[in-house]
Amino acid sequence: MRRTKREGLSARNLDFELRTSNFELRPGFTLLEMLVVLVLLSVLAALAFPAVNRGLATQRLRSDSREIAAVIRWARIKAVREQQIYQVGFEVKANQVDICSADSSYQKVVALSPGISLERAVRLNQRQEQMSDETAYYFFSPNGMSESFEVILRNERGRRYRIVSDGFSRYPRIEETEHGSAE
Repeated sequence: MRRTKREGLSARNLDFELRTSNFELRPGFTLLEMLVVLVLLSVLAALAFPAVNRGLATQRLRSDSREIAAVIRWARIKAVREQQIYQVGFEVKANQVDICSADSSYQKVVALSPGISLERAVRLNQRQEQMSDETAYYFFSPNGMSESFEVILRNERGRRYRIVSDGFSRYPRIEETEHGSAE
C-alpha cells in the first residue's frame, strides 16, 4: 500500500499545506516597495524644487522687463500716431507702471509680478537721483522724442534687470546687471 504525501504529514504541516496550496503569486508591488519609491520621489522633488523656483523668479523678472520695454515703445508709438504727448510713470511704492495721454483719454496701469520690485527710475544724465516712494514721469513728444532714462527691476533673489530708454535710438534695451549692483 502506497502512502500518499498527505498521509505522512503531521496535523500542523497538513494545516499549513492546506492554507498555502491554493496560494498563487500575483504580479504587483508590495506596500514596502511602494513606500520606498514614494520616499525616493519625495527626496528628488525636495532637491529639484529650489532650482525650479529660482528659474521661475528669473523668468518673472525677464517677463516684467520685457513688458516695461513694451510699455515704453507703446507710449512712443501712441505719441507719434496721435500727435500728442504721452507720459509713462513709474510708481515705486505701488510697484506699477502707468501710461497716460496728455488729455487723459488713454490710461493704462501695468502691475509688476509678485516678487518683482521697481527699484528705481532715473534720468540717464542724473544717475545720482534716487527715487524714494514718489512717481517718476517721462514724457514722449509727438515727434517720438523723449528724455533718456533707465528703470531698474529687482527680484527677491537680488537679480536685477535694467531697462534703458535712450532718446536717440528710440527703442528701449534690456540689460542684466550684476547682483548687488544697480549701475
